[in-house]
Amino acid sequence: MQVDSPDMIRNVALTGHSQCGKTTLASGLLYTSGAVNRFTKVDDQNAVTDFDPEEHQRGISINLAPCFVPWRDHKINLLDCPGYGIFFSDTRAGMRAGDATLLCVSAVAGIEVNTEKIWDFAEKIEQPVLFYLSKMDRERADFDRTVEQLRERFSRGVTPIQIPVGRESEFAGIVDLIEGKAYRFEPEGDGKGTAEEIPEELADSAEEWRDQLIELVAETDDELLEAFFEEGTLSDDQLRQGLRRAVAARQVFPLTVGSGLRNQGSGPLLDDLVDLAPSPVDRGSFPALDREGSAIEIGSEASEPAAALVFKTLNDPFSGKISMFRVAR
Repeated sequence: MQVDSPDMIRNVALTGHSQCGKTTLASGLLYTSGAVNRFTKVDDQNAVTDFDPEEHQRGISINLAPCFVPWRDHKINLLDCPGYGIFFSDTRAGMRAGDATLLCVSAVAGIEVNTEKIWDFAEKIEQPVLFYLSKMDRERADFDRTVEQLRERFSRGVTPIQIPVGRESEFAGIVDLIEGKAYRFEPEGDGKGTAEEIPEELADSAEEWRDQLIELVAETDDELLEAFFEEGTLSDDQLRQGLRRAVAARQVFPLTVGSGLRNQGSGPLLDDLVDLAPSPVDRGSFPALDREGSAIEIGSEASEPAAALVFKTLNDPFSGKISMFRVAR
């Protein structure tokens, strides 16, 4: 896929604890975008980003695997990072090459060991984080409990921009708090969903969560805070623009929900990655070391000399050593 400029690119590290559903989510995003013509699964040993025979045998991700997702004329580069602790060096490398981290958290298990390690490393490199609450269709999946855990452990800036429609096996869709719409999804469908009015039983809850989101975003900017005091709310445009800036500045960490195994929620998630995740241009400079080992900043201007970050080298039995790199400018 060809893009016209760097601001049409999103480089996103897909992270989370093992078995939280990262690779299944990647398969759903690829299918929803049309990058592949069928919905592949880890259990069927045909997931696009699990290509190693050892991964098929063990049912876990061992390697850092890149793929790209075309969406709304943008190119979303996904780096599917392994979730086991012994492969965390690959996860760090993937996060280092990305401009944002999409941190998957199981709605059943909640915060796990690698969830905390990923959060800490993102904080260390000052990288924006978006949360995805997976496995909403599973037994004992609990939206409220997990959101409360995330806020207590990480930041009060963790805030839902979607809430679920239905619980556990009855999970059927999401309410988009920014658009003020609900989306219903067919199990193992195209992931785009059908827009409809917010269910009556969720109207009060959606309004409460949206009010919390607006207040949180308003607190991040003096002009927005002034507008909020004057009007008592923010317009949709003010909310979207303010939220995007707050995400880039690590002031707000938006949370989305879905079921990767059923491919429910993929379309709205892709919209959120395009709308909220920073582009390489938004990131600005890229930290690096010169030949003497001194810290430097590499700018993102296309007119500057070329620079690249090698984030993964592997041995292919047919091609030999293959290095993957991110073009920094």
